[in-house]
Amino acid sequence: MLKLPKKLVLDYKRWVCGDEKLDNKCSHGTGDSSLLNKNGYMCCLGQWCRQTDKKLKIINECAPGDLQIVIHPLSKKRGYSCIIDTKFSSKCMSINDDEHTTIAEKVRSLINECRKIKRELFLKNFPKTVLKELDEMKVKYNVLPKSNKIKT
Repeated sequence: MLKLPKKLVLDYKRWVCGDEKLDNKCSHGTGDSSLLNKNGYMCCLGQWCRQTDKKLKIINECAPGDLQIVIHPLSKKRGYSCIIDTKFSSKCMSINDDEHTTIAEKVRSLINECRKIKRELFLKNFPKTVLKELDEMKVKYNVLPKSNKIKT
């Protein structure tokens, strides 16, 4: 069993979210939303799986439960050999893939979900426009410091 780090990073440059077919403020990245797509983009959970263990084979996988290894609190065992996604993972997938919420709204929701499981979310490479929108929403967020001591 692997354990998700206490400090998580969401890197805007590698993030895929929303629906790329809709060219709007609610989507980012190229390709399908998966843990790691063929274009090199990752959903939020893909980035966090990579931060847990860089050797995990996550390309074209949809969710942590597909990886055949438990990553607490992203996935859990059910029965003898079945691994499933947790409520936290399912909620994050829903937030990540929602085509009707802005990037800032997604970030706000992901921050709140991370806090519920006692994890701290750090933002990396986010455009100033998104950070400004978070400020206007009065969201408390962390930007990854230049002296990056957090695995990404």
